[in-house]
Amino acid sequence: MEDLAKEIRRLRDQPAAHAPAPALPALPAPQTGNLGGGVGGTQPGLNDLYWVLTKLPVDNEERVVLALYQAGSRGIKLLSVRMLNADLQIVQYEGEKPQVREIMDALKKKK
Repeated sequence: MEDLAKEIRRLRDQPAAHAPAPALPALPAPQTGNLGGGVGGTQPGLNDLYWVLTKLPVDNEERVVLALYQAGSRGIKLLSVRMLNADLQIVQYEGEKPQVREIMDALKKKK
């Protein structure tokens, strides 16, 4: 019995090794195009965050939207939503060298 108690203490003191969360497949969403999702966590071993990425029409405009939800003891809570249309038009934002514009200028000079 003492050996069992020692083993339990050893396992409790040992840092937990957590496998990465499995990727979720893209799910078809009726009337809205493709819907994708992913899981993550606010701490190791806890998969309490869920991202949803989708395209959907809003006022005759196709929007690419990313939403973040958190699951907890009180249910599922929406944490953040962002329309990505403008973000996806940016060529570079605080990038490392070589910067995209430098590469594009060099390619234009070669032509």
